[in-house]
Parts: sequence; C-alpha cells; structure tokens
Amino acid sequence: MRRGTGHSFHWCPRFDFCSANRCPFDPEIEKKTTLKGEEKCKLAKKRRMRLWDSLPEDKKALLPYRGMFKREFLAWKRWQDMPEEEKTRQMAKLVKFQKRDLLHANQGESGK
Repeated sequence: MRRGTGHSFHWCPRFDFCSANRCPFDPEIEKKTTLKGEEKCKLAKKRRMRLWDSLPEDKKALLPYRGMFKREFLAWKRWQDMPEEEKTRQMAKLVKFQKRDLLHANQGESGK
C-alpha cells in the first residue's frame, strides 16, 4: 500500500494487484469505462466506505462518490436526504419482508 503518494486509489489495499479500470477511489472514475470481461472492483462496499473514512480530507475532496460507485452513492444520498419518518416506514417494510422470507425458508426446510 502506498499511502504517501498523491492518488487516493493508492490507499486501496488491493491497489498493487488490482487491474479494475473503474476504481471508486479514482477522482476521474467517470472518464473510465469497463468493457465486457474486464475486471471490476472486488473491494466490498463496506470496506470501501471504511477506507473513505480513513482518507485525509484533501483526498476525500477529490472523490465524487465517497469511494462508492455512482449507483451506490445515489442510493446512499437518497437515504441520507430522506425524512426520519420515511426511513422508519422503509425499515418496517424491510423487517416485514425479512420475516416473510425467513418464514418461507423455514417452511421449505420442513417440507424436505
């Protein structure tokens, strides 16, 4: 890991052996493309978010999506901007679906 260098993607623990063209820690990520069959970033979103938290402020300022891909960032931003009442409703729906899925999974196992 090359933490002292100028680019934020050098902070990634996979930097020395990764060949993904679109790195969430590349300030110019929007200028890059990924062709079919090319490697994609394999660093888990949770680890990327923790890595972003550990970056110096000057590196953070360069990254348009906080170490996430655009789609992930937009979903995160929507959640951050959502009123607390709506977040509570959404979480209740999620719990309901999780319970339903768990019930179906348990019924499937008992039928074997």
